[in-house]
Amino acid sequence: GGGGGGYDRGGSSDGWGASRPSAGGWDNSAPKRDEGESAKVFVGNLPMDIRDEELQTIFGTYGQVVDVKVIDGKPVGTQRCAFIGYADQSSAKTAIELLSNVYKFRPNAEKPIR
Repeated sequence: GGGGGGYDRGGSSDGWGASRPSAGGWDNSAPKRDEGESAKVFVGNLPMDIRDEELQTIFGTYGQVVDVKVIDGKPVGTQRCAFIGYADQSSAKTAIELLSNVYKFRPNAEKPIR
């Protein structure tokens, strides 16, 4: 008896199931911090000509900014957004509470940042 099924996994190495080490992909974009206290804040509705220094200055008011990354918003070419990295979560929370839906980087901006 028995028979054993005879299924052989067949060594198909088409790469789909292969766990390749990430070569600096999305998940590795920020340096990992051991203390686990750091926090990232997403900021939308930024003007097209926003500069890292402006973000650093405004968000630095509320705590130690460790990272600023400006990216294109959607639809592309209409606005910018950014990720602001804080050294601790309480700074991030304060900045969100005080700036979100209130602060405008340009006096003629249609909407405040969010």
